[in-house]
Amino acid sequence: MSRNSPSIITINGKPGAGKTTVAEKLAARLHTHVLDIGKLRRQEARRRNMTLAAFNTWSEQHPKAGDRSFDTALVQAARKQKRVVITSRMAFHFLPESFKVFLDVSPRVGAQRALTDKHDRVIEVGVRPTVAHIQRLHQQRMRSDTRRYRKLYGVNIFRLTSYDYVLNTTHIPIPIMVSKVAKAFRSWQKEQEKKKG
Repeated sequence: MSRNSPSIITINGKPGAGKTTVAEKLAARLHTHVLDIGKLRRQEARRRNMTLAAFNTWSEQHPKAGDRSFDTALVQAARKQKRVVITSRMAFHFLPESFKVFLDVSPRVGAQRALTDKHDRVIEVGVRPTVAHIQRLHQQRMRSDTRRYRKLYGVNIFRLTSYDYVLNTTHIPIPIMVSKVAKAFRSWQKEQEKKKG
């Protein structure tokens, strides 16, 4: 990402696909920073003394406070930046000029990764988790996310054709994921420059 090139990268994906880690390492490589709506949602869940699953359920019942407020704040913050990497369910939709990335992963591997990531897991799952338990929670989260965003915005966040680049991360280590996304982004930038030229 050239320092003079205004560009936004939006990253969505399945639970455990590596969204946050890839975003952080990609931002470091590209000399920019990250806006992570997932982190903001977890902070709000902690503030309310809820698990993430419980907070998602609450968000379905209170869409204005639960989702729209986060989405509005995210877009406002992104519009102030010239270069930023965003992890979010809906940023690809609200920021159509962005390079839109989707990270896929098999359900079991996604759950295994989540189990080894100790950060925020107690507040997220509320119990001592197993791979099978986290896999069920991930499935519930995806169903909840699908319902909420389809109802709020009429958008299917898991429709892969909505994205510029889709990467299945199941068998790929983090450094390779970051390299692949960075390479795809550079190619996309060149195509955008050709269209403008």
